[in-house]
Amino acid sequence: MSEQLALSLPVRAASGREDFIVAPCNARAVDRIDAWPEWADPVQYIHGPAGCGKSHLASVWMQRHAAQLVQADTINTTAKVLDDWLSDGAADTGLVIDGFEALPETGEEVVFHVINHARANHRHVLLLAREAPIALPVRLADLRSRLAALDALAFGLPDDTLLSALFDKLFRDRQLAVDARVIQYLLPRVERNFHDIAKLVARIDALALSRQRAISVPLVSEALSSGAMTNNGSWGIVEPSV
Repeated sequence: MSEQLALSLPVRAASGREDFIVAPCNARAVDRIDAWPEWADPVQYIHGPAGCGKSHLASVWMQRHAAQLVQADTINTTAKVLDDWLSDGAADTGLVIDGFEALPETGEEVVFHVINHARANHRHVLLLAREAPIALPVRLADLRSRLAALDALAFGLPDDTLLSALFDKLFRDRQLAVDARVIQYLLPRVERNFHDIAKLVARIDALALSRQRAISVPLVSEALSSGAMTNNGSWGIVEPSV
């Protein structure tokens, strides 16, 4: 009988199809989302590296609160992507600005008005970025001041607790029973990125089907030899640190 993972981490639905797993690396940000609409500040800022789950968490919030999603790099004084949101006609709609680190200088004044409008009218805004506010190269002094005053929430890369639960969930979603030793073998050998991990599980499943074999450490090692997903889209092993 295979050894089963004993995990009791809470999950919350995302987009009606996925589960959002809560772990120490994201718990404070999740608690803040759960506290909506009782936010002390209607403007919230969550930051963390690419692939850590910020956008996923924002989608959880957007299931509860109708909100407009805007990519920061599209905001400027001529694009008018936020004109409707800033009008009275969208008074019950929240706003998510993703990729905030890519906000162009020409969009800084627009976001400054967004923050002021949100606070004056109690409109809820969620800013998502890879960097903390203090690390952003914002030139507009008024916006820089507004951002520095936010209670920014750091969102870390998946830790071992979260990765174990994620692997367990992804394998279970495919009706696959996987020995805990397989997951322990995977943990130090994968990029800590939700998207890449999902692709790796799919690859392992496909390899097991093609080999007509159960998922084991040797089979997973074979899948990893073809690689863990890298930034350029190729597959290559991530060697564990010693």
